Amino acid sequence: RSIDIDAPVGQVFRFISDPCRRMSAMARVYERREAVSDVEASPDGVVTRYKVTTRFFWLPFSTTIPMIRVEHVANERIVEKALVFTKDVDDFTLEASGNGTRLTWRYELTTPRALVKILGLLSAKGKTSQERQMDDNLARFKMELESAPKPA
Repeated sequence: RSIDIDAPVGQVFRFISDPCRRMSAMARVYERREAVSDVEASPDGVVTRYKVTTRFFWLPFSTTIPMIRVEHVANERIVEKALVFTKDVDDFTLEASGNGTRLTWRYELTTPRALVKILGLLSAKGKTSQERQMDDNLARFKMELESAPKPA
């Protein structure tokens, strides 16, 4: 899934690479609570690990998901993997596009299809559609980045 954002690549990259800002924006899309904790960074400040505590709309309880950043190329790419039984992968790539940035998000879902189908049946309004969630989140990223004060 991709979206064009009217903001410089560096600004979009800083937003995407900050798990607190990114997860906070994602939580606002579906009005759920998410908290990022235990953020670890390399000596040069690059995030390497963190945990996300969230309550998915189909579960009656919160769950904590450890995340590891497996690739970080400044202003180009971030790849993160969930360290739970599913091992899902988020892959964000950025490139200059016109006066802004094209942000592409690839999500590798390793959850068994039967489980995804069951969760889809349990969810409200079909919101388990991964593509729909990604589109909604990308639109939120765009809105937040484009409404941010422009650097002087």
